[in-house]
Amino acid sequence: MLQGVWELIYSYIDREGGERTYPMGKDAGGRMIITEDTIMVQLWAKGRKNFASQNYYAASDAEMAEAFQTYYALCGRYTQSELNKTITVLMEGHLFPNWARTEQTRTYEFTEENSLRLTTPDFDIDGVQMHVVTSWRRAL
Repeated sequence: MLQGVWELIYSYIDREGGERTYPMGKDAGGRMIITEDTIMVQLWAKGRKNFASQNYYAASDAEMAEAFQTYYALCGRYTQSELNKTITVLMEGHLFPNWARTEQTRTYEFTEENSLRLTTPDFDIDGVQMHVVTSWRRAL
């Protein structure tokens, strides 16, 4: 069952040629909440720096850029195909504005450790094929 509150175990990108990277770090944090028809995901790098000001709108361009690079969030309605072991999310909100109002599909599998593994289809960025893998355990 997909529904529930999940805690991130790991998140990485596999690039063609075998390179694996951890954009949020190997110790990234994250929460995912899945209801009957909605999914919300947040990932963050550990040790994110505070802004110099308590006023969010007074942050420098460098502070905003670093905050953007160390955080990831999305939400939307999803459909599930148990036959294909996929979920397809209609992104209602996304930190990366280009992906808002798009559909994205992930394959899912439950591992023997009772974790949930989500994998994107391969995609191309600047001529390099890659996919993203996240693994989750049920939050207590």
